[in-house]
Amino acid sequence: METLGLTVAEGKALLSAVQTCVVEAQTTTYLAERRACVACGKPHRSKEPRRSPMRTVFGPVTVPNPHWHRCACQESGPLTFRPTAQWLTGHTTPDLLYLETKWASLIPYAKVVDLLQDVLPVAETLNPETVRQHVHATATKMEQMLGEEKEDLFEGTDDDWETQPLPDGPMTIGIDGGFVRARRKAGFFEVIAGKSIVAFRRNEAEDSRCILTV
Repeated sequence: METLGLTVAEGKALLSAVQTCVVEAQTTTYLAERRACVACGKPHRSKEPRRSPMRTVFGPVTVPNPHWHRCACQESGPLTFRPTAQWLTGHTTPDLLYLETKWASLIPYAKVVDLLQDVLPVAETLNPETVRQHVHATATKMEQMLGEEKEDLFEGTDDDWETQPLPDGPMTIGIDGGFVRARRKAGFFEVIAGKSIVAFRRNEAEDSRCILTV
């Protein structure tokens, strides 16, 4: 039975090889489309043919990241630039960040590393500290996108609030708590979480749920 189909190691090697070929083709096409100056059409002169590392779901890769001279027809701007700077804004792909963040919300960081390394050809250097940094960076970015938190989501007055009808269905509320220890056992703090589930049943054909996590 162990010879049937691909093994995990063979599958990871195959995905890694395909990923390398796809990335190389994508970056080569991207650079070819931007090689000529948009103003005069002359090709940009190369300063140095550098490559940069990238971490992906299907293994670490290096992508061409050259340094080009600014065209002589451009009177303002830096003397040199990297054409991939507007495309590759980080060193970790969104898919890998998504998996790290999703599983880090369910299990410890170290277990996330073990899980990803068991089933995917991610970098062997992936470690719990890297996952922690990625999770915090993703959370910070999401907080910035959400903007300032409103103290009250209902914009009406107290009188308007009193006139709101009660939910049709039953409401279930659950509250739990725990202690989160700081790094290097420097202390701890308490977290209390609650969830309310309202089941609206305005008629037999409808059965939707509204979940609010605090």
